[in-house]
Amino acid sequence: NALAELPPLAELPKLQTLVLDHNSLAALPPLPPSLKTLSAVANKLVGAPMAVYACGKLTDIDLSQNPTMGAWQLPRPLDAPLLGALRRLGLDGCGLSSLPHGMGAFRQMQNLSLRGNALTAVPSSLLSDTTLNQLRLDGNPMTRASLVATPGADAFTARMKARVDKDLHVSGGGEQLCGLDS
Repeated sequence: NALAELPPLAELPKLQTLVLDHNSLAALPPLPPSLKTLSAVANKLVGAPMAVYACGKLTDIDLSQNPTMGAWQLPRPLDAPLLGALRRLGLDGCGLSSLPHGMGAFRQMQNLSLRGNALTAVPSSLLSDTTLNQLRLDGNPMTRASLVATPGADAFTARMKARVDKDLHVSGGGEQLCGLDS
């Protein structure tokens, strides 16, 4: 639709899923607290949208292919929840060169996709303080060796290995881990 802006959506108390993919949005308006799924793939978002913090029930966020996003930032309004229900976060192709150390605060997060960014490391809290068991890092300059050397990698690897083989994202006889070559 090539939408460049939206009206405030916070007044839609039953809205649970919002898909805004392939528009021209640089920011998101206030969102309803009932929202559980948000997809704003391939927009022009600048920075992490603060509007998501009003949505304490969000379990699934995909902001991939917003190359001007810059960084996923944890700063939020003081009275806002910390996305405690978040289970899946997609930030593929967002121009990220780092992640905040506080990513471990997303304790329920199980699936994180960071493909096609410029990451050379991930915060140890992400690996040790969350329930993360799926992590996609292919297309980043980060190596398998640097991931394995990150504190908390053993706990993450144990959770990942506990998943069924079809969900492992390991190919080539174990030569890759999270899409990273040796």
